[in-house]
Amino acid sequence: MKKEEIMELWEVCFGDSPEFMDLFFNQVYKDEHALVIEKEGKVVSALQMIPYAMNFYGTEIPVAYIAGVSTLPEERGKGLMGELLNKTFEEMKKRELDVAILIPAEPWLFDYYSKSGFTELFYYAREVYEVVPVPKPDPEFQLFPSGKFPPEKLFAYFNKKLRERPVSVLHSFPDFLTILQDLQLSGGDLWTAMNRKGEVVGMAFASPDTRENASVFIKEIFYENEQIKSFLLQATGEHYHTRTVHYRTPVCQQPPIRYGMGRIIYSERLIALWMASHPDSEITKEELRNMDPHQLSAWLFERQTYGAFMSLMLD
Repeated sequence: MKKEEIMELWEVCFGDSPEFMDLFFNQVYKDEHALVIEKEGKVVSALQMIPYAMNFYGTEIPVAYIAGVSTLPEERGKGLMGELLNKTFEEMKKRELDVAILIPAEPWLFDYYSKSGFTELFYYAREVYEVVPVPKPDPEFQLFPSGKFPPEKLFAYFNKKLRERPVSVLHSFPDFLTILQDLQLSGGDLWTAMNRKGEVVGMAFASPDTRENASVFIKEIFYENEQIKSFLLQATGEHYHTRTVHYRTPVCQQPPIRYGMGRIIYSERLIALWMASHPDSEITKEELRNMDPHQLSAWLFERQTYGAFMSLMLD
């Protein structure tokens, strides 16, 4: 596989920093994940088909995260990416991967990927916490940077919280380490809340927010209760000396922000798992089978309640 050419194409299309490029292509990239189209021996279109596990109502299923979708500017508009996506779906069938997931890099790409069978499935809300002076910190908890504890201990809590959600993209331990490195490249860190017993009770993946002055952005936050959530937001804001903390959260009352899409590859497997995990549902297996792909995806991933969640992807 022409790794160097793929790196050059990535750089042309995305303009990521050399530090991120080194991180991705040294720790995430593998030849077997890359699919390309070549013209006259030159890579003109490429993507990465990175394997992940997904918690699907208590069962782990194999999925692929489609990243680095790129075509040389002079070759765009010729149907190459559609051709490459079809090639990807066929390869996923061979590898028995159940779902393709991706994060569109631009808003207009949601419509583009929809034509290839992808459906909007993953959403989040963005909220703002106002940091206010407090006379003294909450005595029940302490805030620590990631280097304070063994990464295995942090990952155990992280993995547990991801699995509490009905549908969520899971991260392996090596991927967790890569997430921490990527966060630190942006001047951030994983901040962990510990109680008096030395137990992890919350964590925030935070970095300075370049889009908002005097703010910090938390890409993901986990906590056991509202008291710990408030402590994390307040303590993180104080550490970065900011007035506000912007953070992502699963959709509750806030208007949803669309984030990621999915395309089912093996519908029978997912229908069987959904039926087994929803024994009281009035809908039948046959009714699910008769849905078009977009309807089926929305139903199985419970888009109406924003039940599916994906975060901390290297997008």
